[in-house]
Amino acid sequence: MRAVGSIDLPFGPLDAAVLPGGSEALATDAHGGRIALLDLEAKAVRRTWTLPDHNLRAPTITPDGKGVAILAQNAAPYAISTRESVQWSLFMRSWIRIVRIADLRSPDVTDDDLVEDSRTVLLGVVGNGSANPSGLAFGPKGEVAAAVAGTDHVASALGLGEPYDRIPVGRSPVAVAIDPTAAFAYSADAFDDAVTVLDLAAGKPAGVIALSADAGKDGRRPPATLVEEGEALFSDARLSEDGWMSCQTCHADGHTSGVLADTLGDGSYGAAKRTPSLLGVADTAPYGWTGGMRKLEDQVRKSIDTTMRGPEPTPRQVEALTAYLRTLAAPKPAPPADPQAVARGREVFESGRCDACHTEPTYTTPMTYDVGLTDAVGNRAFNPPSLLGVGLRPALLHDAAATSLDDLFRRVKHPDQADLTDREIADLTAFLKSL
Repeated sequence: MRAVGSIDLPFGPLDAAVLPGGSEALATDAHGGRIALLDLEAKAVRRTWTLPDHNLRAPTITPDGKGVAILAQNAAPYAISTRESVQWSLFMRSWIRIVRIADLRSPDVTDDDLVEDSRTVLLGVVGNGSANPSGLAFGPKGEVAAAVAGTDHVASALGLGEPYDRIPVGRSPVAVAIDPTAAFAYSADAFDDAVTVLDLAAGKPAGVIALSADAGKDGRRPPATLVEEGEALFSDARLSEDGWMSCQTCHADGHTSGVLADTLGDGSYGAAKRTPSLLGVADTAPYGWTGGMRKLEDQVRKSIDTTMRGPEPTPRQVEALTAYLRTLAAPKPAPPADPQAVARGREVFESGRCDACHTEPTYTTPMTYDVGLTDAVGNRAFNPPSLLGVGLRPALLHDAAATSLDDLFRRVKHPDQADLTDREIADLTAFLKSL
Protein backbone atom coordinates (compact mmCIF):
# COMPACT_ATOMS: atom_id res chain seq x y z
CA MET A 1 0.00 0.00 0.00
CA ARG A 2 1.29 3.45 -0.94
CA ALA A 3 0.01 6.70 0.54
CA VAL A 4 -1.04 9.19 -2.13
CA GLY A 5 -2.31 11.98 0.12
CA SER A 6 -3.91 12.87 3.42
CA ILE A 7 -6.97 14.73 4.66
CA ASP A 8 -7.08 16.65 7.93
CA LEU A 9 -10.20 15.82 9.95
CA PRO A 10 -11.89 17.69 12.81
CA PHE A 11 -11.75 14.52 14.93
CA GLY A 12 -9.53 11.51 15.46
CA PRO A 13 -10.71 8.84 12.99
CA LEU A 14 -10.53 5.10 13.45
CA ASP A 15 -12.31 3.55 10.44
CA ALA A 16 -13.46 4.60 6.98
CA ALA A 17 -15.38 3.09 4.07
CA VAL A 18 -15.10 4.05 0.41
CA LEU A 19 -18.55 4.80 -1.02
CA PRO A 20 -19.82 3.39 -4.33
CA GLY A 21 -18.14 5.22 -7.19
CA GLY A 22 -14.78 5.37 -5.47
CA SER A 23 -14.46 9.15 -5.16
CA GLU A 24 -15.88 9.52 -1.65
CA ALA A 25 -15.39 7.91 1.75
CA LEU A 26 -17.10 8.03 5.12
CA ALA A 27 -14.80 8.33 8.15
CA THR A 28 -15.93 7.61 11.71
CA ASP A 29 -14.85 9.13 15.00
CA ALA A 30 -12.68 7.00 17.29
CA HIS A 31 -13.84 8.74 20.47
CA GLY A 32 -17.23 10.25 19.80
CA GLY A 33 -20.21 10.27 17.47
CA ARG A 34 -18.93 12.31 14.55
CA ILE A 35 -18.74 11.14 10.95
CA ALA A 36 -17.27 12.91 7.93
CA LEU A 37 -17.90 12.62 4.20
CA LEU A 38 -14.56 12.87 2.42
CA ASP A 39 -13.88 13.96 -1.15
CA LEU A 40 -11.00 11.66 -2.09
CA GLU A 41 -10.18 13.50 -5.31
CA ALA A 42 -10.08 16.97 -3.77
CA LYS A 43 -8.59 15.52 -0.55
CA ALA A 44 -11.03 17.53 1.54
CA VAL A 45 -13.80 17.12 4.10
CA ARG A 46 -17.13 17.76 2.39
CA ARG A 47 -19.54 17.47 5.35
CA THR A 48 -19.62 16.37 8.97
CA TRP A 49 -22.49 15.16 11.16
CA THR A 50 -22.83 14.09 14.78
CA LEU A 51 -24.73 10.91 15.59
CA PRO A 52 -26.20 10.26 19.07
CA ASP A 53 -23.86 7.26 19.35
CA HIS A 54 -20.26 6.54 20.28
CA ASN A 55 -17.64 3.83 19.67
CA LEU A 56 -18.39 4.03 15.94
CA ARG A 57 -16.72 1.07 14.27
CA ALA A 58 -16.41 -0.75 10.94
CA PRO A 59 -18.44 1.39 8.49
CA THR A 60 -19.45 -1.07 5.76
CA ILE A 61 -21.45 -0.64 2.55
CA THR A 62 -24.75 -2.54 2.74
CA PRO A 63 -25.42 -5.31 0.19
CA ASP A 64 -27.84 -3.11 -1.79
CA GLY A 65 -25.21 -0.39 -2.11
CA LYS A 66 -27.58 2.24 -0.72
CA GLY A 67 -26.40 2.54 2.86
CA VAL A 68 -23.45 2.49 5.21
CA ALA A 69 -23.82 0.20 8.21
CA ILE A 70 -21.95 1.44 11.28
CA LEU A 71 -21.45 -0.49 14.50
CA ALA A 72 -22.19 1.77 17.46
CA GLN A 73 -23.07 2.01 21.10
CA ASN A 74 -25.68 4.35 22.46
CA ALA A 75 -25.97 5.82 25.95
CA ALA A 76 -29.55 6.83 26.67
CA PRO A 77 -29.45 10.45 27.93
CA TYR A 78 -32.41 9.96 30.26
CA ALA A 79 -31.28 6.71 31.95
CA ILE A 80 -29.48 6.21 35.24
CA SER A 81 -27.13 3.37 36.06
CA THR A 82 -29.45 1.30 38.21
CA ARG A 83 -29.23 -2.47 37.83
CA GLU A 84 -32.61 -2.51 36.08
CA SER A 85 -31.58 0.15 33.56
CA VAL A 86 -28.39 -1.70 32.71
CA GLN A 87 -30.14 -5.08 32.52
CA TRP A 88 -32.86 -3.83 30.16
CA SER A 89 -30.32 -1.99 27.95
CA LEU A 90 -31.92 1.34 28.88
CA PHE A 91 -28.61 2.74 30.11
CA MET A 92 -26.37 1.41 27.33
CA ARG A 93 -27.10 -0.54 24.17
CA SER A 94 -25.31 -1.73 21.04
CA TRP A 95 -26.64 -1.65 17.51
CA ILE A 96 -25.94 -1.37 13.82
CA ARG A 97 -26.95 2.03 12.48
CA ILE A 98 -27.54 2.19 8.72
CA VAL A 99 -27.32 5.68 7.23
CA ARG A 100 -28.49 6.37 3.67
CA ILE A 101 -25.79 7.23 1.16
CA ALA A 102 -28.25 9.54 -0.60
CA ASP A 103 -28.51 11.54 2.64
CA LEU A 104 -24.74 11.72 2.96
CA ARG A 105 -24.55 13.19 -0.53
CA SER A 106 -27.36 15.69 -0.01
CA PRO A 107 -26.13 19.21 0.89
CA ASP A 108 -29.17 20.00 3.06
CA VAL A 109 -29.32 16.99 5.38
CA THR A 110 -28.88 17.95 9.04
CA ASP A 111 -27.81 15.78 11.96
CA ASP A 112 -31.46 15.25 12.87
CA ASP A 113 -32.39 14.42 9.27
CA LEU A 114 -29.62 11.85 9.00
CA VAL A 115 -30.63 10.15 12.24
CA GLU A 116 -34.35 10.21 11.43
CA ASP A 117 -33.75 8.60 8.03
CA SER A 118 -31.40 5.98 9.44
CA ARG A 119 -32.29 2.50 10.63
CA THR A 120 -30.99 0.71 13.71
CA VAL A 121 -30.69 -3.03 14.33
CA LEU A 122 -30.19 -3.93 17.98
CA LEU A 123 -27.38 -6.29 18.91
CA GLY A 124 -28.11 -8.27 22.05
CA VAL A 125 -31.26 -9.12 23.97
CA VAL A 126 -32.31 -8.74 27.58
CA GLY A 127 -30.12 -11.05 29.61
CA ASN A 128 -27.54 -11.36 26.84
CA GLY A 129 -25.88 -8.07 25.92
CA SER A 130 -23.42 -7.33 23.13
CA ALA A 131 -20.96 -4.71 24.35
CA ASN A 132 -18.32 -3.21 22.09
CA PRO A 133 -19.22 -4.47 18.61
CA SER A 134 -16.02 -4.04 16.62
CA GLY A 135 -16.13 -5.81 13.25
CA LEU A 136 -18.77 -6.16 10.54
CA ALA A 137 -19.05 -8.12 7.30
CA PHE A 138 -21.69 -8.95 4.71
CA GLY A 139 -21.89 -12.13 2.66
CA PRO A 140 -22.77 -12.56 -1.03
CA LYS A 141 -26.51 -12.95 -0.34
CA GLY A 142 -26.80 -10.37 2.43
CA GLU A 143 -25.60 -12.57 5.26
CA VAL A 144 -24.22 -10.50 8.12
CA ALA A 145 -21.66 -11.16 10.83
CA ALA A 146 -20.69 -8.79 13.63
CA ALA A 147 -17.71 -9.34 15.92
CA VAL A 148 -18.60 -8.37 19.49
CA ALA A 149 -15.41 -7.72 21.43
CA GLY A 150 -16.95 -7.23 24.86
CA THR A 151 -18.59 -10.65 25.06
CA ASP A 152 -16.26 -12.68 22.83
CA HIS A 153 -18.75 -13.81 20.22
CA VAL A 154 -19.75 -13.26 16.61
CA ALA A 155 -23.39 -12.49 15.87
CA SER A 156 -24.33 -14.23 12.61
CA ALA A 157 -27.62 -13.79 10.71
CA LEU A 158 -29.06 -14.32 7.24
CA GLY A 159 -29.65 -10.58 6.90
CA LEU A 160 -29.96 -7.31 8.78
CA GLY A 161 -32.74 -7.58 11.33
CA GLU A 162 -32.99 -11.37 11.03
CA PRO A 163 -32.59 -13.61 14.10
CA TYR A 164 -28.94 -14.29 14.74
CA ASP A 165 -26.74 -16.95 16.28
CA ARG A 166 -24.18 -16.07 18.94
CA ILE A 167 -21.06 -18.04 18.08
CA PRO A 168 -18.35 -18.08 20.78
CA VAL A 169 -14.86 -17.09 19.65
CA GLY A 170 -11.62 -16.05 21.33
CA ARG A 171 -10.86 -13.02 23.46
CA SER A 172 -11.80 -9.62 22.04
CA PRO A 173 -12.75 -10.29 18.40
CA VAL A 174 -12.07 -7.02 16.56
CA ALA A 175 -12.70 -7.95 12.93
CA VAL A 176 -14.68 -10.51 10.96
CA ALA A 177 -14.80 -11.67 7.34
CA ILE A 178 -17.21 -13.96 5.45
CA ASP A 179 -15.84 -16.15 2.66
CA PRO A 180 -17.33 -15.88 -0.88
CA THR A 181 -19.45 -19.01 -0.38
CA ALA A 182 -20.84 -17.78 2.97
CA ALA A 183 -20.01 -21.20 4.39
CA PHE A 184 -17.38 -19.88 6.78
CA ALA A 185 -16.48 -16.70 8.60
CA TYR A 186 -13.23 -15.73 10.24
CA SER A 187 -12.87 -13.81 13.49
CA ALA A 188 -9.67 -11.95 14.40
CA ASP A 189 -9.31 -12.42 18.16
CA ALA A 190 -6.99 -9.66 19.35
CA PHE A 191 -6.03 -10.86 22.82
CA ASP A 192 -5.48 -14.45 21.69
CA ASP A 193 -3.34 -13.64 18.65
CA ALA A 194 -5.54 -16.10 16.78
CA VAL A 195 -8.24 -16.40 14.12
CA THR A 196 -11.35 -18.44 14.86
CA VAL A 197 -12.89 -20.25 11.88
CA LEU A 198 -16.70 -20.28 12.08
CA ASP A 199 -19.04 -22.77 10.43
CA LEU A 200 -21.99 -20.47 9.69
CA ALA A 201 -24.44 -23.23 8.80
CA ALA A 202 -23.73 -25.11 12.02
CA GLY A 203 -23.49 -21.90 14.05
CA LYS A 204 -20.34 -22.97 15.87
CA PRO A 205 -16.55 -22.69 15.74
CA ALA A 206 -14.81 -24.98 13.28
CA GLY A 207 -11.19 -24.39 14.24
CA VAL A 208 -8.50 -21.96 15.34
CA ILE A 209 -5.60 -20.55 13.33
CA ALA A 210 -2.75 -19.72 15.71
CA LEU A 211 -0.81 -16.53 14.95
CA SER A 212 1.58 -16.61 17.90
CA ALA A 213 4.59 -18.75 18.66
CA ASP A 214 3.44 -18.65 22.28
CA ALA A 215 0.07 -20.22 21.53
CA GLY A 216 -1.16 -23.05 23.71
CA LYS A 217 -2.61 -26.34 22.52
CA ASP A 218 -5.89 -24.58 21.73
CA GLY A 219 -4.10 -22.19 19.36
CA ARG A 220 -4.59 -19.20 21.63
CA ARG A 221 -1.98 -17.16 23.46
CA PRO A 222 -2.67 -16.75 27.19
CA PRO A 223 -2.02 -13.38 28.89
CA ALA A 224 1.65 -13.14 29.80
CA THR A 225 1.56 -10.37 32.41
CA LEU A 226 -0.70 -8.76 34.98
CA VAL A 227 -1.01 -5.72 32.72
CA GLU A 228 -2.20 -7.91 29.83
CA GLU A 229 -4.80 -9.44 32.14
CA GLY A 230 -5.95 -5.94 33.01
CA GLU A 231 -6.12 -4.86 29.38
CA ALA A 232 -8.34 -7.83 28.58
CA LEU A 233 -10.56 -7.13 31.60
CA PHE A 234 -10.87 -3.49 30.52
CA SER A 235 -12.70 -4.72 27.41
CA ASP A 236 -14.56 -7.58 29.12
CA ALA A 237 -18.31 -6.93 29.41
CA ARG A 238 -18.72 -9.90 31.74
CA LEU A 239 -17.76 -7.45 34.45
CA SER A 240 -21.14 -5.79 33.84
CA GLU A 241 -24.76 -6.84 34.27
CA ASP A 242 -25.64 -9.15 31.35
CA GLY A 243 -22.73 -8.00 29.18
CA TRP A 244 -24.04 -4.61 28.05
CA MET A 245 -20.88 -2.61 28.78
CA SER A 246 -17.23 -2.75 29.71
CA CYS A 247 -14.72 -0.11 30.78
CA GLN A 248 -13.89 0.26 27.07
CA THR A 249 -17.51 1.21 26.33
CA CYS A 250 -17.17 4.64 27.93
CA HIS A 251 -13.38 4.96 27.90
CA ALA A 252 -12.56 4.02 24.31
CA ASP A 253 -8.92 2.91 24.08
CA GLY A 254 -8.42 4.26 27.59
CA HIS A 255 -9.47 7.75 26.47
CA THR A 256 -13.10 8.87 26.47
CA SER A 257 -16.16 8.48 24.32
CA GLY A 258 -17.32 11.91 25.44
CA VAL A 259 -20.74 10.67 26.51
CA LEU A 260 -22.78 12.02 29.40
CA ALA A 261 -23.70 9.34 31.91
CA ASP A 262 -25.84 9.65 35.03
CA THR A 263 -24.07 7.37 37.50
CA LEU A 264 -23.23 7.36 41.20
CA GLY A 265 -19.70 8.50 40.42
CA ASP A 266 -20.54 11.86 42.00
CA GLY A 267 -22.57 10.31 44.82
CA SER A 268 -26.10 10.75 43.46
CA TYR A 269 -28.31 10.60 40.40
CA GLY A 270 -29.77 13.63 38.67
CA ALA A 271 -26.67 15.29 37.22
CA ALA A 272 -25.15 13.39 34.31
CA LYS A 273 -21.39 13.80 34.00
CA ARG A 274 -19.02 13.67 31.05
CA THR A 275 -16.93 10.51 30.91
CA PRO A 276 -13.34 11.60 31.63
CA SER A 277 -10.27 10.43 29.78
CA LEU A 278 -8.17 7.82 31.59
CA LEU A 279 -4.95 8.69 29.76
CA GLY A 280 -2.47 9.64 32.47
CA VAL A 281 -4.99 8.74 35.19
CA ALA A 282 -2.45 7.18 37.56
CA ASP A 283 -1.05 10.58 38.52
CA THR A 284 -4.31 12.51 38.88
CA ALA A 285 -5.92 11.39 42.16
CA PRO A 286 -8.51 11.94 43.55
CA TYR A 287 -11.00 10.41 41.14
CA GLY A 288 -14.51 11.35 40.10
CA TRP A 289 -15.70 14.85 39.23
CA THR A 290 -16.31 15.67 42.88
CA GLY A 291 -13.03 14.08 43.99
CA GLY A 292 -14.67 11.43 46.13
CA MET A 293 -12.21 8.57 45.55
CA ARG A 294 -8.63 8.84 46.80
CA LYS A 295 -7.37 5.48 45.48
CA LEU A 296 -7.55 4.18 41.92
CA GLU A 297 -8.38 0.68 43.16
CA ASP A 298 -11.45 1.99 44.97
CA GLN A 299 -12.58 3.87 41.87
CA VAL A 300 -12.29 0.66 39.82
CA ARG A 301 -14.43 -1.24 42.33
CA LYS A 302 -17.03 1.52 42.48
CA SER A 303 -17.33 1.75 38.69
CA ILE A 304 -17.92 -1.99 38.36
CA ASP A 305 -20.38 -2.01 41.25
CA THR A 306 -22.47 1.13 40.68
CA THR A 307 -22.06 1.91 36.98
CA MET A 308 -21.58 -1.42 35.23
CA ARG A 309 -23.61 -3.25 37.90
CA GLY A 310 -21.52 -6.37 37.52
CA PRO A 311 -20.58 -9.08 39.99
CA GLU A 312 -18.15 -8.07 42.73
CA PRO A 313 -14.66 -8.08 41.18
CA THR A 314 -12.03 -10.32 42.69
CA PRO A 315 -8.91 -8.78 44.26
CA ARG A 316 -6.92 -10.14 41.31
CA GLN A 317 -9.23 -8.44 38.81
CA VAL A 318 -8.95 -5.10 40.60
CA GLU A 319 -5.17 -5.48 40.79
CA ALA A 320 -4.93 -6.30 37.08
CA LEU A 321 -7.23 -3.47 35.98
CA THR A 322 -5.35 -0.98 38.11
CA ALA A 323 -2.01 -2.19 36.76
CA TYR A 324 -3.28 -1.65 33.21
CA LEU A 325 -4.65 1.81 34.00
CA ARG A 326 -1.28 2.83 35.40
CA THR A 327 0.29 2.15 31.99
CA LEU A 328 -1.99 4.62 30.19
CA ALA A 329 0.20 7.64 29.52
CA ALA A 330 -1.09 11.10 28.74
CA PRO A 331 -1.17 11.65 24.96
CA LYS A 332 1.70 13.46 23.32
CA PRO A 333 0.59 16.65 21.54
CA ALA A 334 1.42 17.49 17.95
CA PRO A 335 4.21 20.06 17.48
CA PRO A 336 2.70 23.55 17.77
CA ALA A 337 2.15 25.43 14.54
CA ASP A 338 3.00 28.75 16.24
CA PRO A 339 5.44 28.46 19.18
CA GLN A 340 5.14 32.19 19.86
CA ALA A 341 1.37 31.85 20.33
CA VAL A 342 2.03 28.99 22.76
CA ALA A 343 4.40 31.19 24.77
CA ARG A 344 1.88 34.02 24.87
CA GLY A 345 -0.82 31.54 25.87
CA ARG A 346 1.26 30.35 28.81
CA GLU A 347 1.42 33.96 29.99
CA VAL A 348 -2.38 34.22 29.78
CA PHE A 349 -2.68 30.90 31.66
CA GLU A 350 -0.41 32.07 34.46
CA SER A 351 -1.64 35.68 34.71
CA GLY A 352 -5.22 34.39 34.94
CA ARG A 353 -4.16 32.04 37.77
CA CYS A 354 -5.35 29.00 35.85
CA ASP A 355 -2.31 27.27 37.34
CA ALA A 356 -3.79 27.58 40.83
CA CYS A 357 -6.11 24.66 39.99
CA HIS A 358 -4.22 23.18 37.03
CA THR A 359 -0.65 22.91 38.33
CA GLU A 360 2.32 21.40 36.50
CA PRO A 361 3.38 18.73 35.74
CA THR A 362 -0.02 17.02 35.62
CA TYR A 363 -1.98 20.27 35.29
CA THR A 364 -4.38 19.32 38.06
CA THR A 365 -4.45 19.45 41.86
CA PRO A 366 -5.96 17.11 44.49
CA MET A 367 -8.49 19.68 45.72
CA THR A 368 -12.01 20.69 44.71
CA TYR A 369 -12.86 24.24 43.67
CA ASP A 370 -15.86 26.46 43.04
CA VAL A 371 -15.20 28.20 39.71
CA GLY A 372 -18.73 29.36 39.03
CA LEU A 373 -20.15 26.06 37.75
CA THR A 374 -23.15 24.27 39.27
CA ASP A 375 -24.49 20.86 38.30
CA ALA A 376 -28.14 19.83 38.18
CA VAL A 377 -28.25 18.73 41.83
CA GLY A 378 -26.42 21.75 43.23
CA ASN A 379 -22.79 20.58 43.39
CA ARG A 380 -20.46 23.56 42.96
CA ALA A 381 -17.07 22.17 43.98
CA PHE A 382 -15.30 20.00 41.40
CA ASN A 383 -11.88 18.41 41.13
CA PRO A 384 -10.09 19.95 38.14
CA PRO A 385 -9.33 17.44 35.37
CA SER A 386 -5.78 17.20 34.11
CA LEU A 387 -5.21 19.41 31.07
CA LEU A 388 -2.71 17.02 29.50
CA GLY A 389 -4.24 16.08 26.15
CA VAL A 390 -7.15 18.49 26.62
CA GLY A 391 -7.04 19.47 22.95
CA LEU A 392 -8.02 15.92 22.00
CA ARG A 393 -11.23 15.78 24.02
CA PRO A 394 -14.56 15.88 22.17
CA ALA A 395 -16.28 17.85 24.95
CA LEU A 396 -15.27 19.81 28.03
CA LEU A 397 -16.50 20.53 31.58
CA HIS A 398 -18.35 18.13 33.88
CA ASP A 399 -21.57 18.41 31.85
CA ALA A 400 -19.97 18.59 28.39
CA ALA A 401 -21.30 22.15 28.13
CA ALA A 402 -18.38 23.23 25.93
CA THR A 403 -17.70 21.62 22.56
CA SER A 404 -14.18 23.03 22.12
CA LEU A 405 -11.58 25.15 23.87
CA ASP A 406 -12.69 28.17 21.86
CA ASP A 407 -16.29 27.56 22.91
CA LEU A 408 -15.17 27.15 26.53
CA PHE A 409 -13.59 30.60 26.66
CA ARG A 410 -15.75 32.53 24.22
CA ARG A 411 -19.30 31.38 25.04
CA VAL A 412 -19.08 29.68 28.45
CA LYS A 413 -16.45 32.20 29.65
CA HIS A 414 -14.72 29.68 31.88
CA PRO A 415 -13.50 30.13 34.54
CA ASP A 416 -15.96 32.21 36.50
CA GLN A 417 -17.16 34.36 33.60
CA ALA A 418 -13.65 35.38 32.50
CA ASP A 419 -13.77 37.95 29.69
CA LEU A 420 -10.83 37.31 27.34
CA THR A 421 -9.95 39.08 24.11
CA ASP A 422 -9.90 37.24 20.79
CA ARG A 423 -6.09 37.27 20.85
CA GLU A 424 -5.97 35.89 24.39
CA ILE A 425 -8.42 33.12 23.49
CA ALA A 426 -6.38 32.14 20.43
CA ASP A 427 -3.11 32.15 22.36
CA LEU A 428 -4.52 30.31 25.39
CA THR A 429 -6.03 27.69 23.09
CA ALA A 430 -2.67 27.23 21.35
CA PHE A 431 -0.96 26.74 24.71
CA LEU A 432 -3.50 24.21 25.97
CA LYS A 433 -3.30 22.22 22.74
CA SER A 434 0.47 21.99 23.26
CA LEU A 435 0.09 20.16 26.59
